[in-house]
Amino acid sequence: MLRTVFSSVSFMAIATMQDLLELDEAARMNYPSTLGGNWSWRMTEDQLTPAVEDNLLDLTTIYRRINENMVELKK
Repeated sequence: MLRTVFSSVSFMAIATMQDLLELDEAARMNYPSTLGGNWSWRMTEDQLTPAVEDNLLDLTTIYRRINENMVELKK
């Protein structure tokens, strides 16, 4: 799914962190037609592993969505 999003001809590609982290439905942010309990999911620092960062960098590089200025800041 992420490759489809990033390969789109759209100007902008947006993916949720839950998808990038390959989390299941327990990490949903929003449950339609429910009151309360929505928008409370939070990512923890340890979830953003080097493997996740490398995957995101690969996707943005392969599909030419990389921001060269951000890559320079990381170096």
